Amino acid sequence: MTEINSQISNPPSDESGDRKVIKTSDSLAHQFLMAMSRLFQLIRIHLPNNRLVIDSIQEFRQSLREICLNADGANVRIYRGRIYLNQEKVNFSATMMAAATKLMEYLQSREIQGIRMYEKPELTNDDVISVIALLNQAGSVKDPVAWLQVELDKANQTWVELQAEQVNQAIPEDSGLASINSVATYGDENAAATAVPLPTPREI
Repeated sequence: MTEINSQISNPPSDESGDRKVIKTSDSLAHQFLMAMSRLFQLIRIHLPNNRLVIDSIQEFRQSLREICLNADGANVRIYRGRIYLNQEKVNFSATMMAAATKLMEYLQSREIQGIRMYEKPELTNDDVISVIALLNQAGSVKDPVAWLQVELDKANQTWVELQAEQVNQAIPEDSGLASINSVATYGDENAAATAVPLPTPREI
């Protein structure tokens, strides 16, 4: 069983060991995010061998590969109505805002605050289709992130990690403390989920 591991993971903070993270260009970020968004739609209505599906998977995998050259995965986070990719706020033109908003709504409707994807040598088109199909199905289940993690474990899809926003604990009105946002990260083994405060992100 994949562990539910809690950590401080505030948009757009990221941990990549000793590797220096190089900012992903907006054009590459757009290519990756829009390819992912298109796949949510295409895999819902087309067969896996459809040319549009295959082309979008290739675009998605190529952009993921390029992002992973300079970072430990592609970490997409939703925070205060903005999309962050590996610590940096992604800027969208007016013509792209509708697509960006649709992507945010898709993830938030599944209670996903963040999703990190890794490029792995053994990654196949079928793996991408499997994960996207599960994300689509999660829109109609209760507790979608917990359901997704079970299904990802079953399918051995270790190239994807989810970050779910958790319900805040009640704080006495006279405590003088504001409500604290928290996040649980799903990805390792045999640990209980514990909510931790989200620090303030770095705005660009």
